[in-house]
Amino acid sequence: MQYRTKARRAVSQSNRKYQCGTRKRQVEGLITNGSNTKVGEWPWHGALFHRKNRRSREYKCGATLIHQNFVITASHCVVDRDSGYEVNAGYVTVDFGYVQLFSPSSHGQSHTVQEIFVHPQFAKDSNKHDVAILSLKTAVIFSDYVLPICLALTRFETSIHDIVGKQGVVVGWGLTEDDETSTDLKMANLPVVDYAECLETDRDLFGSLIYPGMFCAGSRNGTNVCNGDSGGGMFFSNGRRWILRGITSFSGTREDGSNKCDVNNYAGFVNVQYYASWIHQTVQEVDDAFNGLATATPKPDLTRVSTERDTPCGYDDLLNGLTTVTPQPYPSRESTRRVSACKPNPCGRNADCREDVNSRAVCSCALGYDGDPLVACTRNECLDDVECSKNYECQQGRCVDVCSGPCGINAICTVRNGIPVCSCPKNMNGDPFVRCLAIRY
Repeated sequence: MQYRTKARRAVSQSNRKYQCGTRKRQVEGLITNGSNTKVGEWPWHGALFHRKNRRSREYKCGATLIHQNFVITASHCVVDRDSGYEVNAGYVTVDFGYVQLFSPSSHGQSHTVQEIFVHPQFAKDSNKHDVAILSLKTAVIFSDYVLPICLALTRFETSIHDIVGKQGVVVGWGLTEDDETSTDLKMANLPVVDYAECLETDRDLFGSLIYPGMFCAGSRNGTNVCNGDSGGGMFFSNGRRWILRGITSFSGTREDGSNKCDVNNYAGFVNVQYYASWIHQTVQEVDDAFNGLATATPKPDLTRVSTERDTPCGYDDLLNGLTTVTPQPYPSRESTRRVSACKPNPCGRNADCREDVNSRAVCSCALGYDGDPLVACTRNECLDDVECSKNYECQQGRCVDVCSGPCGINAICTVRNGIPVCSCPKNMNGDPFVRCLAIRY
């Protein structure tokens, strides 16, 4: 079991000089729908990966940096839709500072997730409450290319009236117009519509999903979020800073049965403001560091009239909560602390414990280990083919001789890309899958 230290909780001195939601890299020109982005243009957007094995990862979703130790994304990005269980946090990584998904970057950072906190009302067969907070094992280092976005957390105002009719910015590596995952980070401007218009366009899709915790947006002209954009944010500028107001959640599917997004319909987004209380309490309970959460309040044209001071403030002010909107007093930690089913750890040796959406403890062997997670897990013989001898392949944690059996008598077996290749040796011929015979002269 690992315990967080105060050293991890503390915001680094180098990070204190940065302000949330303020881009350091100036971008020239107008923003156009579906355009490529430039490094540093959206420094809070991250790429969320699931680790398949020690050397291989799979891109899953977008995510947004809200603090040096915390990321916010969609719940369905970190929950197995079949089982309803959260994925193992140790298998999830989030990368920042990249605009090309699979290319190295001198500004890039990769961070493994420490814990996953799915909203307690999220269910695997619904798109409601599709929001999750991820705590990171290592603190993100702020730079001109990696920064947190601002949040406008207040429990007084949770409606979407301040953004209806306005255009928000969405970014992601989702499917392009060619139905291929984009290798370049794309961005688009999408207008927010009211609930009535959203419902009128597709009652079957939105009829059971419209509630104050979501909103609809889109142009219905072929420019929209798509598969792979989930979990990324929708951002609004108040003239001074960028504010996170939405999280890409779901869209309708095409009539061709492909399960791909319908870009000619509206998409559903999580209304971040609606979950202000849950975000506040979750981060405070996890790290006792909500005062380090980057928060800022939009100008009146984006939100309610504020009683806060309207003067520029640095990261120290953000740490002290001076830019939050006069929140109501929150319950004390003693009265709201959630008892974790994983503390103390009920699992066996070398096993990881995580909580499912119903706060039940789920034990699983750590990556590269096998056995009974309730008793003990032992390290597998291999995680990848490179750990096995020549002509051996790593299969389910064991080195297996793939040349055992497929070739005939006297034949030579070599392994190429994990596939056994049979051939007759020099001075012999025949069917290498049956028998090789000496050549008679």
